[in-house]
Amino acid sequence: MRSLALCLLAVPMAWAATPPSIVSVVDSAGYGAAIAGGLVATIFGANLSTGTGAATQFPLPQVLARTQVFVSGVAADLYYVSPTQINFIVPPHGGQSLTVVSGQLSSPATPVTIQLWAPGFFTMDSAPTGPVAAEHADGSLITAASPARPGETIQMFGTCLGYIDPLLPIAFPGGAVTVGGVTAQITYNGPAPNVPGVTQINITIPMTAPAGGAVPIQLQFESATSNTATLAVSSN
Repeated sequence: MRSLALCLLAVPMAWAATPPSIVSVVDSAGYGAAIAGGLVATIFGANLSTGTGAATQFPLPQVLARTQVFVSGVAADLYYVSPTQINFIVPPHGGQSLTVVSGQLSSPATPVTIQLWAPGFFTMDSAPTGPVAAEHADGSLITAASPARPGETIQMFGTCLGYIDPLLPIAFPGGAVTVGGVTAQITYNGPAPNVPGVTQINITIPMTAPAGGAVPIQLQFESATSNTATLAVSSN
């Protein structure tokens, strides 16, 4: 028995590494199932990477912690990777399948549907129904203690436009934003400065918008609708 134990200790054990497994692919802003080329998206899964890595400069890298994301064979730019989550920019060419490669291991190809528009709001607590990521004109955050005022123009951050053709105008003032069910005027809807894959939406708070610490706010572009986040609005 002792000799058998010694033999087993002397034989190298072959452990099978586990390849990446993709559970879901969503829009990073509102965690909606719709994604569009050029937007920031999130992969949730297991064994997506053997370590954690975050981009520290621009242009964004296509490899972090020995991990890559491919959309129909095209490498994606990466913001962040970890064993359970990856944030990346959907390549603008579109595609129908997504693969994660960690080291020498590859996940099975996961079908994805990439649309033209995928509106969504980033929120302060990362919950789709949380307070929208919004600022006053001076750059200070909009909070319950510092709410937006009727008639004030504010800026919010999310997704909407997808890939913007360089021949088109930089700003695309389409879509509709409702604050408590009241349509707001959009003064800018275009790329956020120096943040690839993120859209900046500037609106003027309607004078008739309801007041409250958590007024529902939603973005719609054609037939696509964002998550319903909240916005603090004062009564005057």
